Amino acid sequence: MHRKNKKTAILINSLSCGGAEKVASILAEEILDVKWVCKIIPTKNFFHINRDDIEIIELGFYSGKSNFLKLINYFYAMFYFCFFIIKNKPKVILSFLHAAHIISYTSRCIKKNIERVYCERSLIKESYVGIKRKIMIGIMRKIAKSGSLFISISNEVLNGLKDNGIIPLAHSVIYNPIEDRKINSYVDLKRESCNRVRLVTVSRLSKIKNINFLLDFIKINYSDYELHIIGDGPEFNTLKDYSLSLGISDYVFFYGSISEPFELAINFDVFVYSSKYESFGNVCIESASYGLPVVLPNPCGALFEVFSYSKKSGSMFYDSNNLTSLKNTLDLYKCNESLKLLNSNLLFTYSKKFTKNSIINNYIEEIYYS
Repeated sequence: MHRKNKKTAILINSLSCGGAEKVASILAEEILDVKWVCKIIPTKNFFHINRDDIEIIELGFYSGKSNFLKLINYFYAMFYFCFFIIKNKPKVILSFLHAAHIISYTSRCIKKNIERVYCERSLIKESYVGIKRKIMIGIMRKIAKSGSLFISISNEVLNGLKDNGIIPLAHSVIYNPIEDRKINSYVDLKRESCNRVRLVTVSRLSKIKNINFLLDFIKINYSDYELHIIGDGPEFNTLKDYSLSLGISDYVFFYGSISEPFELAINFDVFVYSSKYESFGNVCIESASYGLPVVLPNPCGALFEVFSYSKKSGSMFYDSNNLTSLKNTLDLYKCNESLKLLNSNLLFTYSKKFTKNSIINNYIEEIYYS
């Protein structure tokens, strides 16, 4: 099949820290057809695109907390994007997240024959409530009927669309990409001996990540386990205060946000996760790529799906929000170095299914060969 050259614009809220932003930046860096990245919110870029021939366009002017100014910024970005289309004439618009989807769809009134691709990354039922959910479902149903391609990051997300009557006429599932690690860093690293199993989690510290559940676990198991928390977010101070109130501050360590979190994480014994919902679970498969043993909740959105393409993925699951189940699962690793190493190697091998080159090729096939 012939490879078509199509000047492409990526439309996204920002390039701040997040799964969608990471994927968008990878595609912008690796796919030469991408000529522009259009940002709705003018925040500082966490992800940088190392290409001299790509243009970063700030569509909006406001990044604060005022809902009124956010709305004004959104409409301003919408009009600016329409002007951008008239001026630059992209052949493809690749949008990430719902605000970008709406702007891309609305721009059809300016130029209809642009190929629009909607990269869907979250369940509407987990992202919206009440009237906002009804409005978003109505908008997404209209977008789906346009015939444009939807690319979902998991079958969980695609099924979530269908459950709400959002039936894309063209759709595909492409998982998130990770870096291809050449060596199993966990196996090669010599760790200091410790009387406790050193648990680590890497997460944005928000309520949906359910970190307080892990603190409750340490409260009743501090003689055998300690917890290292890498990440920042709106719940950072609240969780630190909760740790103090439980009297476990000697067994829980907060590191905040760091640029290479897994370079620190592999110094510990087991990666543990507690999120209430994941549409993919980037940090979990990243952990696997370093060979870090993972213990994950189930059900938790797409996590079981992502780790179940092979019976020998090396992953271990516990019943979500169940302290006893978590302890029983983690206890399998206590004083069992051979099981850690076995699962480490299985996870490292399994993670190759999600390497950057493989995932980018899937995007290229869907967009530029179709």
